[in-house]
Amino acid sequence: MYHFATLFDQNYLSRGLTLRTSMERHAGDFQLFILCLDRASYDFFVQEKHPNTVPVQLQTVEAYFPELQAAKSNRSWVEYIFTLSPFWPLYILENHPQIPLITTMDADIFFFDSPAPLYQELGNKSILITPHRFSKKHANSIRYGVFNVSFQAFRNNTTGLSCLRLWKEQCSAWCYDKLENDRFADQKYLDQWPERYKDELVVPTHAGAGVAPWNVEDLSLSIQNGKVLVNGSPLIYYHFHHLRFVTPRLLLSGLQNYQVPLNKILLNRVYAPYIAHIRAVSRQIRVWNEQQITRYNKKYSRVEIQDLVIFGYPKLFINRRLLVQIHLEPIYRSYQFLKNLIFKKT
Repeated sequence: MYHFATLFDQNYLSRGLTLRTSMERHAGDFQLFILCLDRASYDFFVQEKHPNTVPVQLQTVEAYFPELQAAKSNRSWVEYIFTLSPFWPLYILENHPQIPLITTMDADIFFFDSPAPLYQELGNKSILITPHRFSKKHANSIRYGVFNVSFQAFRNNTTGLSCLRLWKEQCSAWCYDKLENDRFADQKYLDQWPERYKDELVVPTHAGAGVAPWNVEDLSLSIQNGKVLVNGSPLIYYHFHHLRFVTPRLLLSGLQNYQVPLNKILLNRVYAPYIAHIRAVSRQIRVWNEQQITRYNKKYSRVEIQDLVIFGYPKLFINRRLLVQIHLEPIYRSYQFLKNLIFKKT
């Protein structure tokens, strides 16, 4: 059995459910731990009672790690979510000693094939991390980190636990959305891991792992026997970073941030299936949300509102059978201008 973990709030609920749908199709026997960042998302999973899902409230993890309260008070909401990256898997391994290996993932990835080849590469080693593999056009972005904290695995042994505990201390002390003194958020700490953990760490070489907007332009996509191939290997998962819904019918792919052309395979065989799955699970969420809308009227601070506007607020659902993905660069620029105008510092 695979043991996975992710985290999100109700604004990313559709993505989290879509991730789980792809796991049901490709991951075989699995258990998914979900750190629910708000009460609404937790209540959804408690009511759902999915056999493969273990929801955990954020307050439970915060009570286990008291230092999180201090961190929560001195950084933005999104930076606090970054801070949770080592705390969440460490909480699971320390409270479930029977679990031999935990894999943590961002909620906005989607499996197109089995992750088994990644665990074959890991073998009996203790840590697996995913490289950005930036395209040539974005090679300078490596200053933000060689590795991307979107898919990583930790074995429940001395090396895996010591890695998480050190990372926890580092993120607790400093985890901000800026490049400073060779640090950036939660991810640049990983640059030191290959030297620190040497033979106990694996960086997967499979071309179908960690495919994302920042590297897809330099990859060769093809179709064989109904599967998407990346440089001749099956696409295992794609990271839909910065895919944003502007309205229920219009969206930003996130590719415009990396000047990536949207070819037919990328549109029809990668983005379109993902959007279709989001549409399917959104019906379930919409019905539940309508029942709960008067029960949860969360009051956000100004900083939290700004983060939510940038990273996924308000929650919008797809309501058309066919959603054509288009670039909305002019609208996006206007949106950014208005956002900066509204939230400019006084």
